[in-house]
Amino acid sequence: MVSIKDAKITNIEVIDEKGKKIDTVHLNERFKIHVNILIPINTDINIAFKMFNSSNQEASLKSKELKVKMAASSQYSNLVPIDTYSDLIDLENFDFQGKNSFIKIKTILDNGEFKTTLLEVKK
Repeated sequence: MVSIKDAKITNIEVIDEKGKKIDTVHLNERFKIHVNILIPINTDINIAFKMFNSSNQEASLKSKELKVKMAASSQYSNLVPIDTYSDLIDLENFDFQGKNSFIKIKTILDNGEFKTTLLEVKK
């Protein structure tokens, strides 16, 4: 039997406001974090979004609760793929050093599962 411990993040990427995957962002641009998760049916899980600058300064972003409710049936896998997105993020109050910087974006589930990605920030 699967439990919340079996939930896992399968992919994380940064997208612009139009939904296009990006690797670089300018300080005045906003973006979202797109995450693919496998989650057991009939469970609730929280997902947290965090950012870290090159000095390891952390900015916690709004967490999101995901609820997967469906009748258990042989037609469904025990784990259901879910796509979710963070709210729009801007970097106005985030501290950067140097001309160009990288931020580490970390997505964390309740069960401790996490994935990270890097985003280049141009001033």
